[in-house]
Amino acid sequence: MNNLYEKMYNMRANDPPSASNTPEKPEVPKNTIAQVLKVIGWIIIILGVVYGFVLGFTKPTADEINYPNLYSDSEQFNAQALAISSITGTIAGLLFIAISEIITLLFKNLNAQNKLIDLLFKCGKEE
Repeated sequence: MNNLYEKMYNMRANDPPSASNTPEKPEVPKNTIAQVLKVIGWIIIILGVVYGFVLGFTKPTADEINYPNLYSDSEQFNAQALAISSITGTIAGLLFIAISEIITLLFKNLNAQNKLIDLLFKCGKEE
């Protein structure tokens, strides 16, 4: 097995630089599931914040419910409704983005393993 690693090292070291053996950034095919989850996450974050502002301006506060005549002419801003809905939307969106990043990392790891296996088979056939 050690001989195989030496062959791989010598194969890379003795080749003149060309387009086929120069180190390059590995090509990772795009994972559409991860991209869709990331887009869904950003949409959830944006809609959560927008919904928080809408709910903050339209939901009555506790004072308006308890004393309707006192605040009937003016609408108050409900910061609690804004905070709860915005934070909830942001957390839900970040979970989607985190899952998409995990999928992307696993996909890159699988791609690197497949390239290593291909390289091992290529060196093994030359023996």
